[in-house]
Amino acid sequence: MIRSRTVWSRRADDYEALLKRTQHRFPTSYCPEPRLRFADDQIGANPKRGIADHGPLDESKIRPVIRVGVIGTPESIDHFSSYIAQISRVVGAGLNVREKPFDPIVFPDFPGTDPSMAFRVELRLERSHQRLIAQKVLEQDLKPASAADQIKNVVARISAELEVLGDLDPPPDVVAIVMPPFVQDAIQHVGDEMRRRPAAALTPTEAFGKAMSNVESKTKQGFLDLAFAGDEPKNELGFWNFHHALKARAMRAAIPTQLIWERILRGEQVSQDPASIAWNLMTGLYYKAGNIPWEVEGLPFDTCFLGISFFKTGLHANAATHTSLAQVFSGHGEGLVMKGGNAIKKPKRAAYMDRETAERLVRDALDLYGLHHPGAEPRRLVVHKTSPFQPDEIAGIEAAAGDMKLDLVSLTDGSDIRFLRSGTHPPLRGTYVKLSDQETLLFTVGYVPEFREYPGAKNPEPILLRHERGDSTRETICQEIMALTKLNWNSCAYAAKQPITTLFAEAVGSIMGEYLAIPETERGKLQTKYRFFM
Repeated sequence: MIRSRTVWSRRADDYEALLKRTQHRFPTSYCPEPRLRFADDQIGANPKRGIADHGPLDESKIRPVIRVGVIGTPESIDHFSSYIAQISRVVGAGLNVREKPFDPIVFPDFPGTDPSMAFRVELRLERSHQRLIAQKVLEQDLKPASAADQIKNVVARISAELEVLGDLDPPPDVVAIVMPPFVQDAIQHVGDEMRRRPAAALTPTEAFGKAMSNVESKTKQGFLDLAFAGDEPKNELGFWNFHHALKARAMRAAIPTQLIWERILRGEQVSQDPASIAWNLMTGLYYKAGNIPWEVEGLPFDTCFLGISFFKTGLHANAATHTSLAQVFSGHGEGLVMKGGNAIKKPKRAAYMDRETAERLVRDALDLYGLHHPGAEPRRLVVHKTSPFQPDEIAGIEAAAGDMKLDLVSLTDGSDIRFLRSGTHPPLRGTYVKLSDQETLLFTVGYVPEFREYPGAKNPEPILLRHERGDSTRETICQEIMALTKLNWNSCAYAAKQPITTLFAEAVGSIMGEYLAIPETERGKLQTKYRFFM
């Protein structure tokens, strides 16, 4: 034992000596927590506290009365109605898994939906806005062995009822789709399972063909086409994920929807405390009805923030077509979504655009921005991308931007680089570390002084920023990304890890893929407002 301690002591001394000889200094700074604006120009960093104390933005309250439609089984609709009545009063956070009260600063009570409190709107549930689906009908829809057919049947059933609600005068402002436990058990995780097993989507013939193609590319030797006829062509026309398929087919009715599992209303199999569930549901209904709950202070109003990502128009990993997607945001308005042209995808490389496609995507995005913000032409364009920018993409974006100021920033999650803070707490949210002239690590999650703790289960992982083009300072780029992490109006969370420009890139892309799988004669008009995708 003595020998062991001596060896360890020598090693520790060696490490200390090594560190002293090879000190690396990384300039580090900090972005203060972005502040939000609520009613009467009141300011605060916490959306829950701001709404509870001051109420949501007055000038952005389009509907003081929210007509909520409901689709579900009779029992599901009863549970929803009872839950809405229940949360008209104060909802406490309750006890945590250790049977101790939640910290009231991190998990504040939900103040209730009474029109005189918090959100200051009336939730109106009218019988004419309820569409009942008999339980036995949904059970019949779930009888097919194929998960895709099950999703297709249930989505078709809900979509038909949604269109009935859309034809009413007036229609509901937002529709809650409440599904019972047996539907949840059957189809909730179908898309997750398919994404985890992409190879399963390949038939044996497709797999063999792919293998031959790989051999041919390596050996430069071709193979005879033996024209195997063993497998029937697979139907890949959508229905890969219940939530995404439902959102895509709800576009036709032009009413925003909120999917709710009945178990959540019962308090079963929940991952959040009761107060947080009520906060998030009410914020989502408020936003989807056309209202804006808060603004972020400090985001420049003359800047267009554009998030670029890609999605596959097919389920499995061998899907041939990758398509570009743009999510457009202003400093104070709702996000917009638009589809771009086809992207280029090569093996073991991220999808990217050629110059022409990139230029057209950005021009169309700026036109869409101008359509929804008349008289507010942006003077600066900030582009966030979920993969590194390629030279052709940069050239195309610069051509579309013209004389506008331009910043191109790629954001990569899951960096292997970690920084530790002295003491017992992790780095503060808002800490950023300079790695090089172009690269920065930004901690969008971390210790929150207001909470007196880090509200996470594991060490916070920063995101890696690479500033490819532009004259804005590192501080400006980081401050704007921090502000954009607080613009998710589909929940009342303190902040997200990713900025809103890239936060829902995968989900929005999957919904767009489902939408494009609908025959043109059936799909209806593509809605561009973000609330239809959430």
